[in-house]
Amino acid sequence: MAGYAPGYDTGTGTAVAPQREVERLNFNVSPTVAKEVRAMADEMDISMTQLFRYAFGILKIAMAEAKKSRKLVIADEEGRPVREIVLPG
Repeated sequence: MAGYAPGYDTGTGTAVAPQREVERLNFNVSPTVAKEVRAMADEMDISMTQLFRYAFGILKIAMAEAKKSRKLVIADEEGRPVREIVLPG
């Protein structure tokens, strides 16, 4: 396809979906959140952009499932729910 190039995330060493365009987003967060985002990206050895992509992907799944009256639940090793992710709205 014209305009597409194969992508490669140097942070994770995995292929990423090719993108036609990139749009820069800027938003404000508290210094505490900024520090946590950097620390999380460093811990996972990925860029902050990739961290955002992962988080956004999880949110998209949660929203889609919530529309079907389903829940996003964290379970322990035996499959018992230990935490539920509740979305606003």
